[in-house]
Amino acid sequence: MAGRSFATAIVLTVVTALTAVATPVAAGAAGGSITYALEAETPGGYCTGADQLAISGIMVENAVYDTLTAINSQGKYVPYLAKSITPNATYDRWTIELRPGIRFQNGEALDANAVKLNLDKLRHGLLTSFTFTPVTDVQVTGPLTVVVTTKAPWLALPGALWGGGRFGIAAPEQLNSPDCATKLIGTGPFRLVSWRPQEELVVERNPDYWRPGLPRIDRITFKPVGAAETMVNG
Repeated sequence: MAGRSFATAIVLTVVTALTAVATPVAAGAAGGSITYALEAETPGGYCTGADQLAISGIMVENAVYDTLTAINSQGKYVPYLAKSITPNATYDRWTIELRPGIRFQNGEALDANAVKLNLDKLRHGLLTSFTFTPVTDVQVTGPLTVVVTTKAPWLALPGALWGGGRFGIAAPEQLNSPDCATKLIGTGPFRLVSWRPQEELVVERNPDYWRPGLPRIDRITFKPVGAAETMVNG
């Protein structure tokens, strides 16, 4: 697992277990629910550009949202919500083509305008702007096409778009809402049912998820339980 932190390895293991990312979907029984213990609550919520996500927050983020890119089993960044991410010859202009037919959990289409809105939030967010300092412009050039221009060659853009699993794409309805931090709407395998901070956050299977056969379970209850000792003693 060279080149990746222990924390990132944990995220990949758990997310793969929950949603079978990067692995074929096998036939067999599905359904049921699980309770997943979190070491801490995410008190600031999940508004793009303003959320402070530790490992516990990333677990919830990856249940409700998908990222434009992901990291595969070989440790390489690959398109995920994006169909392709293509640089020009000098790596200072990147064309992002989105997969067609994907919808947010509220029925809104995942399109170039939604992605631009998310990228602009990340570029100007207090907690995320430093990651996107190389970016000078984000333009919509087609219904499913976004072009990102950088001030210099930036080969790291695909990795930056993943953000360690933190940069899930949120629906415009969420981003434009005064309740953005608590109104979680993504394209991910699960959709928000309820959230009682410091008690539990419940998500249920997204029946319209764009990856056929996923997720394999119906419901997850995330419970912040505090110290690791509490998790062990149950």
